[in-house]
Amino acid sequence: MFRRKWLKGSHTIFHHGYHIDGYHIVWIRKYRYHVLQGKMHERIRDIIRRVSDEMGVNIVKGILSTDHVHMFV
Repeated sequence: MFRRKWLKGSHTIFHHGYHIDGYHIVWIRKYRYHVLQGKMHERIRDIIRRVSDEMGVNIVKGILSTDHVHMFV
């Protein structure tokens, strides 16, 4: 069986287990306003890619919705 451990912060939940080699990051806009659209969508995507490259972080999978961002790094 897998051993799972959940760590919680004020705005985050981290799941750590033996079978996971990364982190699932979720960023949600306040009140889930749908503001990540059009040029803002493209700009946020470019910033996330640039910062992850600068920090040496590999984004395995990422989804940028209109009101939140999911990344598995």
